[in-house]
Amino acid sequence: DEKPNTLRVSAIKVSDLAQGASPSIRLQLSSPVEELTITKLQDPLDKDAEGSFVLFEGVDTSAATLSVSANDADIPLGTSDIQDVAPFCTIEDGLHPNPKVSEVTVSLFPSKSSSSGSGSSSSSNSGATTEEKKEEEKEEIVAASE
Repeated sequence: DEKPNTLRVSAIKVSDLAQGASPSIRLQLSSPVEELTITKLQDPLDKDAEGSFVLFEGVDTSAATLSVSANDADIPLGTSDIQDVAPFCTIEDGLHPNPKVSEVTVSLFPSKSSSSGSGSSSSSNSGATTEEKKEEEKEEIVAASE
């Protein structure tokens, strides 16, 4: 019985925002087309806390893309470039899949009414889930895929 591919995304860090800001992070997946929102940062002691992650199911890892945008209250903070999902979901041995963790820094570029943006960098490490860290306005978001 084959399980459908899943992609789990969690916000783990925010920087370059005003103190007291509480951004919501909107994630748009292209295959299947779905949009979900993270409302709080991941707690390292409770990684499954409500609002701290989203789970996309039935992900077509060969075709899916993901974009990230953020708001603080009703103020748009910015939107990322579109990211291909495949690099976060590649499993070296399909017969014996092991968890894979990918950490990716994602920059948000200012929305028309926003005035912030930042650079981008990435790193990854291996760990049959994939965790992805995306930086949003220097915010890192963690994602997992099976």
